[in-house]
Amino acid sequence: MPPPYADGNPPIRMAEPHVVVNPADGSTTSFSAARIFETKAFQSGGAGAAGTAGDILKLLEIYNGFGSLLAPATIAEAIRNQIGTLPRRSQDAGKRFSLIGAVIDDPKAAASPCPVGTVDWGGVWGHNWIVDPINRITVMVCTNTTPEGCNGPFREDIRDAVYG
Repeated sequence: MPPPYADGNPPIRMAEPHVVVNPADGSTTSFSAARIFETKAFQSGGAGAAGTAGDILKLLEIYNGFGSLLAPATIAEAIRNQIGTLPRRSQDAGKRFSLIGAVIDDPKAAASPCPVGTVDWGGVWGHNWIVDPINRITVMVCTNTTPEGCNGPFREDIRDAVYG
């Protein structure tokens, strides 16, 4: 396993465990890279999934119609807006939720070059991905830097480079 890093200039090699402070509100999150090897640790889809980049990309490509693991109707349901018009936070403007991630319903409000129906998500350890079923584009970026690799400007920089 490559060493994990936390945001910094330059990034900071994480201790075990490592506390990251949210600069926006001062809240903290404790990270433990060794947790993934603890067989009795609780399941955590947002911070505990592991696999190879190739395997994850194969899974994401299913939602763009590649492969035969899921029926087209199942794929359509998985990427459809599942929350209707429920209120969202201001930082989530233009996005709703599908069964697999955030789905764009208003690109202008989302400040995104992606078309309506594009789904994106990421993992706190530093990966993020986009599935665009309109243009059949799948983008996946794997870093080992938290949280920038998942939620920082880097995510939008990659997206904008792809759609530029």
